Amino acid sequence: MQLTRRSVFLTIFGLFEHRMVDCLALMDDLSSKTTDKTRKTIEDCHKRLKRNFGGKSIKDVDHLAVIRNIMAHSDGVAEDYKTLSCKKTKKTEYEKPLLRAIPRAMAENAGVSINMFNDILMDDRFLMYAVGEFERYVNELNTAVRTYQSRLT
Repeated sequence: MQLTRRSVFLTIFGLFEHRMVDCLALMDDLSSKTTDKTRKTIEDCHKRLKRNFGGKSIKDVDHLAVIRNIMAHSDGVAEDYKTLSCKKTKKTEYEKPLLRAIPRAMAENAGVSINMFNDILMDDRFLMYAVGEFERYVNELNTAVRTYQSRLT
């Protein structure tokens, strides 16, 4: 069942990211800004939303991006997560998002857990949670862009 959930999540996330990159292009056009990168991401879209479209209060979906990367690139294993979560020294730029993502998903009752082998497990709540987060984000982005656009006319 984990493999099925992982496959569905990766597919949904990929579609969401593709649409958010399209939204970034629209926001770049509306704001006369340029996102000068070949591989644009959801994070780039969120930065533009915050900087130019009044989206400072909109919660990101970075935790889902981190979980997606773990699923896609590390076979669902959050390498050294248990060790890193106890680490007393300064966290690296790679470690910080990882150490925020999983606790956020757990705190939001997303249906995510991590076992003693650092495997990220998704229960039957996770996909509905992810879709709900994407829907929330799209609605808030849509409102911000429409508000910005109405001020231009």
